[in-house]
Amino acid sequence: MPVMSAAVPASSCDKAPLRRLAVAKSSSFWQVTTLAATAALGLASGGCQTMQTYIGRNAAHKPPAAATVTPVTPAGTPTLKLWAGDAGYHLPEGDLKGSLDLPRIIETIQKSGLDFVFFTPAVKSRFYEDQSNLESTVQKWREARQFLETIPDPKPLFLPGLEYVDKNNGSVSLLFLDLPLLLADLKAQNFRQSPQLFFYSSKAFGALLSINTPYSTPVKLPVDAPDRFTSVDRSWRLWTETGREPKSFPPEVQAADELAYGLEAYSIPVSVWRDHYGLDNPLHSVHLVLKKLDDEILRRKRRMVPLAGSDSRNGRHLHPTMFVAAPSRTAQALREGFLRGRVCIRSPEPCGLRVYVDDEGLPHGVGESVRAKQRVEVRWQGEGELFRNGESYGAFDGHVTVPADSQCTVARVSRKARKSSAWGASARRCGRIGSRPSKTPSMSR
Repeated sequence: MPVMSAAVPASSCDKAPLRRLAVAKSSSFWQVTTLAATAALGLASGGCQTMQTYIGRNAAHKPPAAATVTPVTPAGTPTLKLWAGDAGYHLPEGDLKGSLDLPRIIETIQKSGLDFVFFTPAVKSRFYEDQSNLESTVQKWREARQFLETIPDPKPLFLPGLEYVDKNNGSVSLLFLDLPLLLADLKAQNFRQSPQLFFYSSKAFGALLSINTPYSTPVKLPVDAPDRFTSVDRSWRLWTETGREPKSFPPEVQAADELAYGLEAYSIPVSVWRDHYGLDNPLHSVHLVLKKLDDEILRRKRRMVPLAGSDSRNGRHLHPTMFVAAPSRTAQALREGFLRGRVCIRSPEPCGLRVYVDDEGLPHGVGESVRAKQRVEVRWQGEGELFRNGESYGAFDGHVTVPADSQCTVARVSRKARKSSAWGASARRCGRIGSRPSKTPSMSR
């Protein structure tokens, strides 16, 4: 695992904050910090931002290529392939054509090696209640999308979306959302009368809602990253402010929570700046969110998936953070992959998982539901840990057989990555829990 180092405050590039942080850490930490600081402080203006990007990119887990893993293809369907992607991609505000960052942005996109990227411009809460603001947002969305489409190959497939940011309650990504199409017939007055209409309409137009960084509460540190991923509360307050009644939250927040299909379990800035540097555990949020995901699948009685993103705020950082199994690299095929739960985060290896039921010889893959009379056998490459309904069932070396359960079970495998302590994770759905108990016990992933 790469060693984490401290960021310089956005307002200053002096060496004193780095020195103070180093005193509290080990000597090896000090050596790495000094090297990183020396490289960054030698730059002219913009050095602090460059250092943050450098550290975030180099401290993030570096997964193997998606092509090294072969997902299971269900019988009778086109051959599935694993595609590497990223989410939470934002371009800088203002005129991109005159921006000094433009060459670097284009270079980042062309050298990313990614198959797809969710482009999700950020909007403020209830932006839709003012008609002029609504129209301006749509126009900026169109212009940014057109800019991405004009970038010559090689480049990833840019998928549409939006990030809805409520600084008092948390943020939600609306993946696969075509904003101009959604707002072609809806006006601000419609949303003023019913703020939650925005999320219900978005879902009706094909958007998949994902709650971002749900447990990213503030962590006190002597130095914060320029984007303040440690000091600012970016959590989903409906879950973290446990003393409040859910009905006390705004109606649109309640609606987003109800409609959520995904949870962002892995965010690079949260993992690097908050969890790794602040809490000395880069997987702290990953574990919390995946446990919550297991619980929510059982509670809601429907499929949900883990999601991930580099959460780039300046267009200069792209990284493989999630992997989706689909027959082709098209928006329709990838969306179907998400809907069927064929998703792994942080590393592609868990998507090579194989599940065998009783004495059947046919393997099942990530995202499928299986029914067993006697046992379920789970196979994967390398070391890994099996979780059942959010609780650890034990660590195993590539293979485990569990007895069939009379109740529907959500199972998840976290695989230990080679040559590091990083983990990839995959959570899957449970079947119709609310229906009459089946005579045949089932187990879902």
